[in-house]
Amino acid sequence: MELHLSPKGDDTADGLTAVSAVASLQCARDLARQLRSGDENVGIEIILADGVYRLDETLSLERQDGGHPCRPTVWRAADGTNPVLSGAVSVTAWERLAVEPDHLPPDARGKVWMADLPAGMDDTRTLYDGDRRLQRAQGEGFPRLPMPESDTENPNQRFAFPKGVLANWPDVAHAELVIIPSRTWTMNILPVKTVDESAGIAETAVPCTYSLAPNHRKVNTWVENSLAVLREPGMWCCDPTVRKLYLWPLEEEPGDAIAVGRLTELIRIEGDCRLEAGSDHPVQDIELQGLTFAHGERVAWHGRTGGGLQHDWDLHDSATALLRLRGAARCTIAGCTFRDSASGGARLDLYAQQNTFDDCVFAHLGGTGVTFAGYGLGTKDVNRGNVVNNCHIHHIGEVYWHSPAVFIWQSGTNYVGHNLIHNTPYTGIVCSGRTQWDRSGKGEGAGAIRWKEVDGLLGGDYKPMAWHVPERWRQDWLLREPLMHSRNNRIEWNDIHDVMEIMGDGNGVYISGTGGGNQVCHNAVHDCPSASLAEGIRCDDDQHDTVTDGNLIYHLGGLATGITIKGVNVVTNNTVAAPLVEKTGRGLISLEVGPIHGSTIAGNILYALTPEHRFYAQKRLGCHGEGPEPLLRDCLTDHNLYWCESAPSAAEDHLMVEREFGVEEESMVADPGFVDAVNGDFHLLPDSPLTELGFMVIDQDEVGLIVEE
Repeated sequence: MELHLSPKGDDTADGLTAVSAVASLQCARDLARQLRSGDENVGIEIILADGVYRLDETLSLERQDGGHPCRPTVWRAADGTNPVLSGAVSVTAWERLAVEPDHLPPDARGKVWMADLPAGMDDTRTLYDGDRRLQRAQGEGFPRLPMPESDTENPNQRFAFPKGVLANWPDVAHAELVIIPSRTWTMNILPVKTVDESAGIAETAVPCTYSLAPNHRKVNTWVENSLAVLREPGMWCCDPTVRKLYLWPLEEEPGDAIAVGRLTELIRIEGDCRLEAGSDHPVQDIELQGLTFAHGERVAWHGRTGGGLQHDWDLHDSATALLRLRGAARCTIAGCTFRDSASGGARLDLYAQQNTFDDCVFAHLGGTGVTFAGYGLGTKDVNRGNVVNNCHIHHIGEVYWHSPAVFIWQSGTNYVGHNLIHNTPYTGIVCSGRTQWDRSGKGEGAGAIRWKEVDGLLGGDYKPMAWHVPERWRQDWLLREPLMHSRNNRIEWNDIHDVMEIMGDGNGVYISGTGGGNQVCHNAVHDCPSASLAEGIRCDDDQHDTVTDGNLIYHLGGLATGITIKGVNVVTNNTVAAPLVEKTGRGLISLEVGPIHGSTIAGNILYALTPEHRFYAQKRLGCHGEGPEPLLRDCLTDHNLYWCESAPSAAEDHLMVEREFGVEEESMVADPGFVDAVNGDFHLLPDSPLTELGFMVIDQDEVGLIVEE
């Protein structure tokens, strides 16, 4: 049966034809419930006409709204249309600011307009002009200064600032601080608590993920949402105490397309998730086809609460995306677009199985593209078997710069393949289960730990070893591995480029603190010139039993490492080539923590341009304490091909050294015969020796989006 929706519809109509369409998604949902009346044999198709649907509240689709495998409930765009679901509400009745406060910058005087927040709203963090998300009033960035040696109180909340960048403005209580803390792989947006102008010390209202000590960045802090920093056309701020918006418009006066972010989450598909114990009961068989999700509100803040996923890159079990599947199975999201929003695109929380995102676009988002987030560390493993296929994910993390394009946390047996990922401020794909073992619940991910299940498996007196301590490090991981559910994921045929554009210490693909069995295969990670890039593919802390096979990694900046491992893992049949730097910070392949007995490094092609592009780094990182060096000779290492374009002798020297230790006996030095590795063409010349020698290189034309002819 069909139901019809139109922005010009009437919720008193029956919705059975396009002429009698209803106007709201909630009305269409309720009519569908009446039509089905408990009979799962009735298939429902809800057809949305062209136009913008502004949602007053999140549309909740529950178990009764699901379908049957052969008769799913379908919400789809009418043929040839582009219906847009918007989380913003129009703002009208602007008037020029008549009484200008003293702290308004001189350049803004006479140019600021004012309007009331829409009815029912007391605050907002996002303003749009059409599809353009406007920059909230923002001061000049500044570096934090060292705190006085006598002041060690609350290092995650207190910091020193240069003279003149912060003051006790009349509206400072509503301002927020955008902060890259001492660790440059995350950022927080935190409310201001106090500003001591004479001492040059400020305090945030909630703790930052890490300490606020200075870091190496010349600019690491900004203040937002005060009239004192309203300094350019297009900037705005909000004063919730008087429910007022202030805008310096892009034109002479505000246009008709100004809208304020109201909802972060537009649609929630939600079953019965039992957080404490017992079986979850999901919504099943809902399809969304050809819909556009846009104009969402920003999540309030990320800070040290224990409710964050690794490094607080996202929040656990939270409404941080336009679409949320929480307790859902066999749902399909096809041909949908998630764009122009201040938070994330989509997320799959707690129970999520056999759900598929296919042929979707995620673009210009403030947060993560797609997040998979199961239950926390424990034995409940019900977030698995989901798919992100043939999706274009780009320009995400525009507000929270630490946001990955795809984030898999405590979720396994998923397929992430044939996606095109580019222009991200941080990492392309993250697969993680990292959790701080903190019974206070404040450490990263600790608030999600299921202690009863953990203690039942390991005993209440069990304490994990530091993952890098050599004594029993792998044995201890094996004890904890049943609690870590980001295992057996398949990440393949993704085209990843121009990631790590802003943040520090990130990668193309990142695997850390998961269970075993993850496979990272046949991806192209390339053309990432950022000086802050660490590695193309990285098996990081507390990570074993991962296969990195058949990937093509080239044209990397920063450390310019192609592949890193810090545990017992498999690295086979990869091509790592042509760094963009004069000298690699470590090596094309970097071994960083020992012992790594049992690892395999074989069948790889390492293509250096100069001897300064070292083939391997074999050095335990100082941050991981004392212990055995991670040595190539301790791995199953053979049948690799080495080539140094400007000095073939560098490859010969490498083999001569390693063969003294009984490895690399069948490895060789040879020009692999690429068409033009320097310029990124890794097709093979007719006389390439690779096929005859038994080496494989993926076809660049097969990576990324599948384009139907």
